[in-house]
Amino acid sequence: MLRETKMLEGCLVRAENGPAGRVVGVLFDDETWGVRYLVVDTGGRLPGERVLMLPGFVEGVNEAMPANVEVGLTREQVWESPPVGADRPVSARQEADYYAYLATAPYWGSAVPVFPLYVDPQVGREEEGDPHLRSAKEVRGYAVRSGDRSIGHVEDLVYDDRHWEIRYLIVDTRDWLPGKKVPVSVDWASGVSPFDGRVEVDLTAEEIRSAPGWEPGTVIDRRYETELHVHYGRTPYWVRQQTI
Repeated sequence: MLRETKMLEGCLVRAENGPAGRVVGVLFDDETWGVRYLVVDTGGRLPGERVLMLPGFVEGVNEAMPANVEVGLTREQVWESPPVGADRPVSARQEADYYAYLATAPYWGSAVPVFPLYVDPQVGREEEGDPHLRSAKEVRGYAVRSGDRSIGHVEDLVYDDRHWEIRYLIVDTRDWLPGKKVPVSVDWASGVSPFDGRVEVDLTAEEIRSAPGWEPGTVIDRRYETELHVHYGRTPYWVRQQTI
């Protein structure tokens, strides 16, 4: 199912033996658009302490109040993950520490999703993070440009909760008053520039202006996705995946 990252942030984390905190961030790779981590605030245990969690541990997302994500972990497994800074980017060292924790903790058993357990000992000695690791909060507000023309800004990002990939940017086209919100596939984003807060898209301003509008909270289903791709004259991602 396709969901808004704004709705995911703030969800309670329900572990196998009780509440473990709250999702406060979504971190993704701006080249592959895969969601790499959820950032969890452990809440009452140590106020303000935040830890990483692989999205593969999520067993279900429930947006009914109180919104929550169910994870196949105990509270202790969440809490004992190495902490990350509340306001700083995730460093290579912190990523290495997290993977080392998953690789060595004796009680993980078969719960760990498939991922590379080996981390080069030279990787993670640097405080700099992956230059392509972005947070959804950071990208919201980025300008969206087509060529030399600004066509709006990123209002939100929509992810697939089965494959944990960002599928769409929600673009607010308020540059054309009164404007509207339009989903734009990340396949049509030709570049993300964090230095000047900009996303370049391989679409014309007119294509976006005339695209089917979208209202926050509305489910983006396959019918709407098909309508959107027909409008832009692009091959849908699910069709391309079937041919791989």
